[in-house]
Amino acid sequence: MDKRAKTRYADKQKAAKQRLHIGKNEFVSWYTDQSDECAYCGLTFSELKELKLRKGKGYFVSWDIDCIEPKKGYAAGNLVLSCFVCNMAKGNALTVLEMKVVGPAVLEVWRARLDATS
Repeated sequence: MDKRAKTRYADKQKAAKQRLHIGKNEFVSWYTDQSDECAYCGLTFSELKELKLRKGKGYFVSWDIDCIEPKKGYAAGNLVLSCFVCNMAKGNALTVLEMKVVGPAVLEVWRARLDATS
């Protein structure tokens, strides 16, 4: 998980440097302290890997980092791990409370796909 944390931090440095308000060591420590699951739907990392989801030119192999309050950017206390579908669904439009409604529906879809492949 440490390697994934460092990679995700590097990704944010490239893509959102102006919104990055947390140092690398603090980010890695935060990331590795998290449950290895989507904060909104509860999909686990092992389930995520089993789904073999395509994203762009490759496979989705890590968590997105969602800003709880987008205007605050990537700062300590404002981050959660999320699957890319939950992160896209939330965007800047939905709140964490609203995602607690949407998340279970997303997980139902993921679990149906996992059941179909077993």
